[in-house]
Amino acid sequence: MHSLYLHIPFCAARCPFCDFAISTEAVSGRFAEALKREIRGWGERLGRPRLRTLHLGGGTPSLPSAAWTGGILEEVRESFDLAPDAEIALECNPGDADAGKMASWRAMGVNRLSIGAQSFDDRELGWLGRGHSGAQTLQTVRLAREAGFRNLGLDLIYAVPGQTVAGWGRTLDQVLALSPEHVSVYALTLTGSKALAGPPLPPEEVQAEMALLAMERLEAAGLPQYEISNFARPGFESRHNLAYWTFVPYLGLGPSAHSYLAPRRFSNVAETGEYVSRILAGGEAKGMEETLTPEQQALERLFLGLRLAGGVEESLVAPGAELEALLAERLLERRAGRLALTRRGRVLCDAVTARLTATLALSR
Repeated sequence: MHSLYLHIPFCAARCPFCDFAISTEAVSGRFAEALKREIRGWGERLGRPRLRTLHLGGGTPSLPSAAWTGGILEEVRESFDLAPDAEIALECNPGDADAGKMASWRAMGVNRLSIGAQSFDDRELGWLGRGHSGAQTLQTVRLAREAGFRNLGLDLIYAVPGQTVAGWGRTLDQVLALSPEHVSVYALTLTGSKALAGPPLPPEEVQAEMALLAMERLEAAGLPQYEISNFARPGFESRHNLAYWTFVPYLGLGPSAHSYLAPRRFSNVAETGEYVSRILAGGEAKGMEETLTPEQQALERLFLGLRLAGGVEESLVAPGAELEALLAERLLERRAGRLALTRRGRVLCDAVTARLTATLALSR
């Protein structure tokens, strides 16, 4: 065991772009009891393993009271061996936390905040359905620093309808003025009816220009891109997310949470009420389980590894015309026995990965 993820599903409202498993009902004591039981059960089953990272995600983990969160963290400490230097991260919506809640989180041992800024343009925030303003993000960062947080991440979304490259540049300016240790940058994606319901997203070439601008500006400011969507000052990379990308075993608890204990992958049911009922009835809430074949594991190492700045071992990819073409097109480059995406290749990561998938060396 290395990492534990806890899914806290509660949100004040669903954002129009969100496909996560959430509940807009009031924060529930029954849910807390179910989550504690699941934590306790897995701690016993795995023999109280050591955790190097703990991540509270959602949903909106900053929505419950500090006392509610403290009860969950106390159960984790009783059921697992939390390393003294563990990364304990919590996702926070701007406006959810006052000075008292921030101080309580720090006292509980939370040492990393991921703040869902998304944008500093209030028009864009309105389109995204966010319940906060750019000014509230500034206030949240100020309160976090005053509470002693020295590891802050800001999450951003680009390619919002109506957004321009210049407007995106202004958002990056505001982010850098706050001197965060970590920045996550995601292109807005809409699926199904959501993709048809509103104004179009910026054209692909404009989105590519926005992605390249983020790379240039953030890296110039001392935040190297260590993963396709993530930038950090050296030493402040998300240790929890790196566990996902490097095939370290992890356990996910709460509704819809996924786990990987090699070679098994499994997840819980997504609906909060069903999750609570099944756990409190003394059962499990497992919804899906599969055992990965060596071929599937090799494929995942390829597409997850390519997302990282260090790339993948070249021996994972069969030599041939496709590989040489990607190298010639300067989408990939060789680095001491490894293959890594170039800056342009990072913009086209999905396309490059699709082309390499057929060359996967399954005999490895």
